[in-house]
Amino acid sequence: GSCGIESVPVQAGEKTCAIYQVKGLGALAESIEAVGVGLVSTDMSATVSIYANPEAGKPLSGQLLTTVPFATSFAGFYTIDIPDAPVLNAGDTYSVVINWNKAGEIFIDKSYNNGNWIGFTANTANDKTYKVAANGTVTSFAASGTTARVKAYTKDAQAVAPKPTYLVNYDANGGSGAPASQKKTEGIALTLSKTVPVREGHDFAGWALSKDAVEAVYKP
Repeated sequence: GSCGIESVPVQAGEKTCAIYQVKGLGALAESIEAVGVGLVSTDMSATVSIYANPEAGKPLSGQLLTTVPFATSFAGFYTIDIPDAPVLNAGDTYSVVINWNKAGEIFIDKSYNNGNWIGFTANTANDKTYKVAANGTVTSFAASGTTARVKAYTKDAQAVAPKPTYLVNYDANGGSGAPASQKKTEGIALTLSKTVPVREGHDFAGWALSKDAVEAVYKP
C-alpha cells in the first residue's frame, strides 16, 4: 500500500497528471466514470481533462475526450464525476489532467518506514504521474520518489469501434518551418499547431486548404 504522508504546493496554471492503461478485465472496454485527487487546501478551483492514448511522458498529448470544471470546499480526497463517461477499449491508455486555477496544496504518496513498527511503499514508476508547469515543462513525480494522488474510477463497458483518423499535413508554401503533421480523429476537435512558418518578405496570415488560396481559412 501507500500513505499520503506528504504534500506539495501547486500553482495557478500548473497541471497534475496521471496516465493509466485500460485492462478490460472481464470486458473488452471500460468507461471512465469519475476521477479523484487528494487535497490539503480548501476552496480549490480546477478543471479535469481526459486524453486518449497520450504519448509516453506527454500527458497532454493524444485526443482530448472531455473537460469538466470543479470546485472544492473541503480538504481530503475529492471525487469528480465525469458526465457522458468516455469509453476506451482494452489496451488503450489515457491521461487524467487536473489544471489548477488557483494555488494550493495537494497530497502525494511517498514510501515511509518507521523502523520495525510500520512501513508504506509508494508506486513511483516513471510513466505514471507528472507535474506540468505553466510553461509546459513536464516532470515525473517519480524523480522525487513520490506519486501524485490522482485516481480514475472505471466500470466495464462494451467495446467501441475505433473512429477513423486522418493526417493533417502543413505546407509552408514557399517558406520554411512548417509544423509537424498532426493526427485528427473523426468527431473530435483538433487544435492546430501554434508553430508559425516564415517566408522572407511575407507575414503569416494563417492556413488555407489550397496553396493558391488568397485568404486564410484558419487564422492564428
